[in-house]
Amino acid sequence: MLVSIYCRILAPYLLFAVLCSACSRVQVYPDHETPKYLANDISSFNDIRDSTIKVVSFNIEKSLKVNLAIYEIMNDSSFTDLDIILLQEVDEEAVIKFSNQFRLNYLYYPIAINKADKSEFGNAILSKYKISHEDKLILPHKKQNGRIRNATNCIVNIPNHPTLVYSIHMETIIMSRAKRMDQIDAIIKDIENKKVEHIILGGDFNTIVNKDLEIIIEKFNQSDVSFDSENIGHTGSYLMGLIKPSNDHFFSRNMSVLETKKLSDSKSSDHLPILIKYRLY
Repeated sequence: MLVSIYCRILAPYLLFAVLCSACSRVQVYPDHETPKYLANDISSFNDIRDSTIKVVSFNIEKSLKVNLAIYEIMNDSSFTDLDIILLQEVDEEAVIKFSNQFRLNYLYYPIAINKADKSEFGNAILSKYKISHEDKLILPHKKQNGRIRNATNCIVNIPNHPTLVYSIHMETIIMSRAKRMDQIDAIIKDIENKKVEHIILGGDFNTIVNKDLEIIIEKFNQSDVSFDSENIGHTGSYLMGLIKPSNDHFFSRNMSVLETKKLSDSKSSDHLPILIKYRLY
């Protein structure tokens, strides 16, 4: 019933989006290595507190309110002393601002550039630990306008626990479910090829329909990757609050979840920033 209601409400908006997609205003970057922005100058930490790390994921909606996003995170006591920040839908300026404010290294792979204002956007990983083995995984299938999605990933060199980390932004429900699940399969295949013991995946999975999330959880579970953010609840608000989907999630392997939280009163994006605290083992 809920899915049916969602579809009826969203139908005119999806039709408009499909029609607009026929006229692309962006140039995509299909190469899995370039362009790449890497800053790795922050000194590595030699240990970690109590074998725990804190990770935030945030889709900042085209970096429109990045200063407010930083202010909101800095002024919530739960979001202090962050180890890793995963950003989606950001430009280089936003990544640099986060890096400077939180004193973090960063890896940023834009996936496209706006032809009009030359602004890039993509996914980033920021870390207090050194970054290595940088990679941009191009997710399968294009939209009608040729746009593609990617999963920025790298090794975050946590002392004694090198961890494969992904910042993911999947396609919306404009694309068929089968094709979107192909994107999950591509991520799983990439994980297995890299053969790293500790893994963290976070980002915007665009799971506006609960069935999509159920399928994703099952696929990851079959690969021994756990769903970690089930208690966070909705992470977005659309159509004046009529739709509040759970789009943003964390998954991991060989991590123990200690705490999850979201900034429920955030006003800087159409998504909410989410936080997870892990114990490594």
